[in-house]
Amino acid sequence: MLTVITDFTEKENEVLSFLSFIEDAQGERGSIQKSAILKSSLMIVLYNVVESTLTSVLSRLHEEFSKRTYDELSSPIKLLYVRYYFYSRSEKNCAENLVNILGGNAPFPSFADYSSRVTLFSGNVDAKKITEILKLYGMQKLQATTESRNKLLMVKNKRNKLAHGEDSFRESCRGLTLNEIREITDAVILIMKEILDLAQAYLDGETYLKQASR
Repeated sequence: MLTVITDFTEKENEVLSFLSFIEDAQGERGSIQKSAILKSSLMIVLYNVVESTLTSVLSRLHEEFSKRTYDELSSPIKLLYVRYYFYSRSEKNCAENLVNILGGNAPFPSFADYSSRVTLFSGNVDAKKITEILKLYGMQKLQATTESRNKLLMVKNKRNKLAHGEDSFRESCRGLTLNEIREITDAVILIMKEILDLAQAYLDGETYLKQASR
C-alpha cells in the first residue's frame, strides 16, 4: 500500500496547490469570472482523485488476491472470482472456466482485467457507491459523516454536469464561497484517507482470506 499512499499524497498536494491558486486569484482584478472557472475546474480535479485513488486501492487488493488459490479466498472474493469467469459467458466457456478454477489454473484477474469485463464504477463514485464496493470486497463500512458524504455527492454531480456540458465552468461553482470550497476539498480528502486506512487494515488482517487460511 506504500506506493498507493505515496501516490495519493502527491495528488493531495496538487489539490491543495490548486486550492491555493484559487485563493490567490480572489484578490486579482476581474477575478470573479476567473475564480468561478477555477472553482469548477477543482471539482474535476477532486473527482479524478476519487476515481484514481479507488482504482489504485482495488488494483493493490487484486494483486494480493492473485497470490492465493481460489480455495484460500473469503466468500466475497470468491464471488468476484466467479463473476469474472462466468460473466456473459457461453455454456462451453463456463464449463471450461469451472474446471480451471477447481483445478487451480484460473488466476485471479488484475483489477484492470476485471473492470474491463465487470464495471464497478464509471463517473458515478459517491459515498453510496463506495459503500457498495467496500461491501462487495468484504471490507469495513465507511464511517464518513453525512455532511462529508453530501459534499462528495456534490463533487460527483458537478463533475458530471461539467463533463457532459450541462453546466458551464463559469456558472457551476459561482455561488460557492471560498470557505465552502475548502470544506468540500477537506471532506473529499478525508473520505479518501479513510478508504486508504480501511484497505491497509484489510490487507494487514488478511480479511480477504477465509478464516482457516489466515
